[in-house]
Amino acid sequence: MRRLISIFALGVALVSIAWALYVVLFGGFDGALFGRPFRSREPLRPLLWASAALAVFAWANGIERTTRAWVARLSTLDHPFTAVAIAFGVGVIGVAYADTAAVGSDAYGYVSQVDRWMTGDLVLPQPWASEVPWPLAEWTFSPLGYRPYSGRAGAPAAIVPTYSAGLPLLMALFDLVAGYCARFWVVPVAGGLLVWTTYGIGRRLGAPRAGLVAAWLVATSPVFLFMLMPPMSDVPAAALWTLAVYFVLTPTLRAALYGGAATALAILVRPNLWPLAGILAAWCFFEARPGKDVPHRYSFRRLSYFMGCAAIGPLVTAGVYARLYGSPFVSGYGELDGLFAWAHVVPNIRNYVGWLVSSQTPVPFLGLAALFVPVRRLWPGVGDRRVLGGVALMICVVWAQYCGYLVFPDWMFLRFLLPSWPFMMLGVGAIATAAARGRAPAIAVAVAWVVLLLGVYDAQVAAARGAFDEWRTNRRFIDVAGRVRQSTEEASVIMTVLQSGSIRYYAGRQTLRFDYLGSDWLDRSVEWLTARGVHVYALLDQSEIADFRRRFSRQRTVERLDESLLFAYRGSTTMYFYDLGRPVAGTGRVETDGDLSRLRCALPLPAPSLVFTR
Repeated sequence: MRRLISIFALGVALVSIAWALYVVLFGGFDGALFGRPFRSREPLRPLLWASAALAVFAWANGIERTTRAWVARLSTLDHPFTAVAIAFGVGVIGVAYADTAAVGSDAYGYVSQVDRWMTGDLVLPQPWASEVPWPLAEWTFSPLGYRPYSGRAGAPAAIVPTYSAGLPLLMALFDLVAGYCARFWVVPVAGGLLVWTTYGIGRRLGAPRAGLVAAWLVATSPVFLFMLMPPMSDVPAAALWTLAVYFVLTPTLRAALYGGAATALAILVRPNLWPLAGILAAWCFFEARPGKDVPHRYSFRRLSYFMGCAAIGPLVTAGVYARLYGSPFVSGYGELDGLFAWAHVVPNIRNYVGWLVSSQTPVPFLGLAALFVPVRRLWPGVGDRRVLGGVALMICVVWAQYCGYLVFPDWMFLRFLLPSWPFMMLGVGAIATAAARGRAPAIAVAVAWVVLLLGVYDAQVAAARGAFDEWRTNRRFIDVAGRVRQSTEEASVIMTVLQSGSIRYYAGRQTLRFDYLGSDWLDRSVEWLTARGVHVYALLDQSEIADFRRRFSRQRTVERLDESLLFAYRGSTTMYFYDLGRPVAGTGRVETDGDLSRLRCALPLPAPSLVFTR
């Protein structure tokens, strides 16, 4: 009877675990079971069933014998193959759910910059912007992710990218090797690298099991999974800084060289984090190898190897800044005044702490405590615990910088702090392994199961917040761009903000940002452009309509806006397309999305231009 019970319990556990994995990866399913409505969108419930079934299985087979067998199997999980499997799974999931749409500010800014690098000129001329009469004309013709060119006085009007060059350069390399779609693989590959190097740092510190726990918790982190899909720089920056730490922890000249190269790339991707290079340089110089006297000349050689490679990052960044923005000390964001302020610190601390707790429970703060209080019990394999102080200092630099940065309203901006994630999770891993070390086998199994449940919970939070659905939402903007192209002439201008980049990229139509247009210039700009043979339209997301009406509330164009509707596109959000040049009442129609799978790697159209007729 006990054998039958154990077989049944094991079957229930395996089915429940498979059920939970399906919910996490595919968002669950709705249906009927035994004639009753059945919903499965929460993976913790099947995991609780699995927990109960495994407890029954252990009882039926003998608790001590079963737990000792499980502990024996768990002891093999510190093998690098397990970490490679987790990292490979992250890469596969990232590619499968990759957001391959160059829409919005960041995605369009990075992806379109790749094309500028591949053509060899980052400056895109827009001579017509010098002819229009309204103020801030060059800004109105600058899509999200771009700004007016200020490199040479008296040069024709042009725009240049706002964002740093590191990620577009990596995308260009992937594009040259494997084609256009490969540029969207950079972030998933970087995600896999981040997970692997998190484990690698644990091994370098003499704590491979803590590294494996950390790799699992990084891989399932909600903000990490959310940023694994879009073509943005947060995950690559975190991966490169983690890789740099991984190399620097090895006391060889070659490792210092590789660490400097990783640091240079990290600075190219996210220049504002350059102070982290100083911490790594100090570690290269002052590191002591246990049991060996390190001559000063060797320390100087390590430092020179590291700095010689790392200096490439800021030098290239300064050169790009001087070319595009007129000074090596001015970024695409302009002057730092207003971006960083003491008034931002308290609101940001409140936001970041609240977002982290709500998305991942308070557990990561236990990891912080393990780094800031590096007791021997938690880190028995670390020969020189000064390295933990260096890691804690890196976390302080990242948090301090972004706590002083602008205040944002959404939890997704935890992405700024991703470079600190591997180290916080290493602290959690150290606590977990310390809790299981030397205890009864049942405690070790319980700790491992809690770590597993914590990762599954985090992944479900990511799924519930849309991490695996963002690609579908953003491809709708490509679909809309195609319909705008079919509905407009080549000599057209589309007023918009959110889609000021995607309409250029996928519709081949010129855009005009209405947020830079003066509140008394809407009617006059439409009349001026129409008189010169340019047809004016507006494409407004449902979140932009109220702002558009409020900004131009006294303009005739707004008063007849409803009569100007050509179509309304309904999807996860509703977008409205208006003909501002020749409004015709009653022509509005409702459209819905089509086959979005065909838009996975939609190719861009040539950059639009304008020619005014007199």
